[in-house]
Amino acid sequence: MASKHYMEAHEAKKQGRPVTWITGYDPVEILYAMDIAVVYPENYSALCAVTQTAPKFIEAAERMGYSSDLCSYARNTIGTTFEEGAPLGGLAPPDFLVVARKFCKTHVKWWQVLSRRFNCPLFIIDAPYVPEDEKEYHVEHYVSQLEDLIAFLEERTGRKMDYDKLREVVKLSDRASMLWDEIMALRKNSPCPIGAADVLSCMFAIVTLPGTQTAVDFYERLLSEVKERVKNKIGVIPEENYRLLWDNIVLWYNVGLSNYFHKYGAVFVLEPYTMVWSGRLDPSNPLESLARKYMAPFINLKNRADVLVELCKQYRVDGAVMHSNRSCKFLSLLQYELKDILMEKLGIPSLIIEADHCDGRAYSDAQIKMRIDAFMEMLG
Repeated sequence: MASKHYMEAHEAKKQGRPVTWITGYDPVEILYAMDIAVVYPENYSALCAVTQTAPKFIEAAERMGYSSDLCSYARNTIGTTFEEGAPLGGLAPPDFLVVARKFCKTHVKWWQVLSRRFNCPLFIIDAPYVPEDEKEYHVEHYVSQLEDLIAFLEERTGRKMDYDKLREVVKLSDRASMLWDEIMALRKNSPCPIGAADVLSCMFAIVTLPGTQTAVDFYERLLSEVKERVKNKIGVIPEENYRLLWDNIVLWYNVGLSNYFHKYGAVFVLEPYTMVWSGRLDPSNPLESLARKYMAPFINLKNRADVLVELCKQYRVDGAVMHSNRSCKFLSLLQYELKDILMEKLGIPSLIIEADHCDGRAYSDAQIKMRIDAFMEMLG
């Protein structure tokens, strides 16, 4: 599915259809409604890491002067635009770029670099700062930004937005989100029917293809399979002794790390990162519902702790593994405080490991597994 998606963007380019690059958690449904081919450099960087090709492109970006302290997704993407040999022929060159100014402070500067690299227009969505609870003026502002985005796309493509098609795309996106949420909820069962490695593969559609029939069809099939496993009490492993939480983005160059825990009878039943991509939408009011979906509140300690504690209760978590992610400072902030809160409120111990989600050059598998062994012995 991923390969087909990226190859279709190259085909769209050949046919003269516009191509745009967009960041995660931005209103991609609007682009699909206007028949624009969309690719996600962040997801593509994860693909490069999975295929063990990311170091080559990260080093290419660093040779050009981009700091090793920058997000490795950004360095990888920039490197693929200069270095040959990118998987699937690289990303189809963009005709224009779309990015939102939100919690990730790298996005806007990263997209400005790409805009200069490809000499193409860039539209920046000015997402409002929402500290806790959204207000109507937050929603109104974001809707105005979506209206400006539509005007920008109409000018660049030479065609008007079909709002009937937008409502249909929003309906499909809502359906995919509902299915994904139901699949995630089934992981509350014991034994857990689907583990981290499979969920991380299957999240591709909810991240890059919301609003498409492809995503809906895939998740309907997946939900049916997971329900069947719950019915027949088929778990990830034969004997489930410990139910674990993974916090932050995974190590894409070592997705199978979660399987290492299986020898202890431990299964990851919860990763907040895989759950945040869904969002219920109202097809009768597409722009406002898209604004509410993508206007994520600022995640302060209280919000994040309250959510994490409630999820751990629902999924009956025994232990947590927190990835202190060198690239994603935003998601790594407050992890030591969260570690203390989980122990104080629920008696859940945590292991914090330091690594990077895309750049595996400094990763030591032996050292990480030694720490995992000690943690699991303590948990036992």
